[in-house]
Amino acid sequence: MPVVAEIRASVGADEFVLPAQRFRDPPFNRRRQELSLRPSSSQALRTLVMEVASRAGIKAHIHPHLMRHAYGDHIARHAGMRNAQFLLGHAGIATTETYVGRPTLDELAGSVEGFTYGVEKRTDVLGGPRIPVMAGKASTRIELV
Repeated sequence: MPVVAEIRASVGADEFVLPAQRFRDPPFNRRRQELSLRPSSSQALRTLVMEVASRAGIKAHIHPHLMRHAYGDHIARHAGMRNAQFLLGHAGIATTETYVGRPTLDELAGSVEGFTYGVEKRTDVLGGPRIPVMAGKASTRIELV
């Protein structure tokens, strides 16, 4: 929150947070000038992300699109696939699904937690207790492995 507050205080509404930069003294290229009303180039942004990752001690090849995939995966896991779709601006859910990795073992275990093949507590149509289903067998007659 402090970083966001600082950006809001120092960057104008029509200015870019990461502005374009040009050298003021070609051909020597010693002094840079920020062009706050123009966006940074994709190559400059890629270089910046890679430099920050290197300074943070991250050995993997980090680039902006990889960060977009990580963000999409995180949002899909914690806020749902449809929310991730809209936040990423995808027209179809199939595109968003490519951003999400395989579920972890903990996620798979959590998704089936509380699921049992035991006795049902519901009654039949006439109000009497239902005949219990044998534990270990599904109603589809497929046995558990």
